[in-house]
Amino acid sequence: MRRLWCLIALAALGSARAAEAEADSPFELELKVDLPLISIGAGISLMGFIEVPPPACFPRCDDSAINALDRVALGHYSQGAHSVATVAVAALLALPLALNAFDSGGAGWIEDTIVYGEALVFAQALVQLTKFAVRRTAPFVYDSNAPEDAVRGADASRSFISGHAAMAFAATTAYAVTFWKRNPDSDLRWVVAGAGALLSLGVGILKIFAGYHFVTDIAAGALVGAGVGALVPLLHVPD
Repeated sequence: MRRLWCLIALAALGSARAAEAEADSPFELELKVDLPLISIGAGISLMGFIEVPPPACFPRCDDSAINALDRVALGHYSQGAHSVATVAVAALLALPLALNAFDSGGAGWIEDTIVYGEALVFAQALVQLTKFAVRRTAPFVYDSNAPEDAVRGADASRSFISGHAAMAFAATTAYAVTFWKRNPDSDLRWVVAGAGALLSLGVGILKIFAGYHFVTDIAAGALVGAGVGALVPLLHVPD
C-alpha cells in the first residue's frame, strides 16, 4: 500500500511537468505552486516507511480504557479481510483515472490527474503525520489470536488514523468533485458521490473486522480523506 501511493506521487510529479493548460479541464494549475506542494507532500508521506517500535504495553495490553464504540473492533484478526481491503483501495485509486479518461475523452485528463494525485498525496501526508504523532495501539494487539509478527509490526502502533479509509475517501471524493465540475447538470452526480462513499465505507468496515482499526480510526480517516479530496480540487477551480 505504501509503495502504491509513492508511485502515485511520482506519477503526479511527472504528469505535472508535462501538463499544458487545457480548456476542457475544470481545473487550473499553477505549476510553480503545485509542483513544490506535491513534492513536500510526497516527502512527508515517506514517513510511512520508517520503522516504529511495537506498542509500549506489549505483550500484556489492557483494553479496559477503550471506549464502548471502539470496543466493536476488539476480538477480530483477519489477514484475509486486511488483504481484501488493500486490494479494494488499490482499485478505488485506479478507477477514477479510468472513469475520468472515459468521461473526458482525454481532453484535460492530465490536469485532472495532477489535481487528483495532489489530493491523494496530501491525504497520505496527513495520515502519516497523525500516525506518528498519536502512536495508537491497533485493536489486534489486544487479540491473543493475532500472530506475534503482526503485533510487533509497524501497523501495531499506528492505528490512528486509518490510511486505507483516508485514501479511499480522498480518491472517491476527488473524483466526485471532478465529475460534478465536468457534468454540472448530470443526474449521475449523486450516483457517483453516493457510490464512492459506500465503497469507501466498505473499505473502512473491512479494516475494522480485520482488527487493524477502531471505529474512530475509520471515522477520522474518512473525514480527512473526504475533506482533502474535496478541498484540493475546489482550490483549483478558476474564479
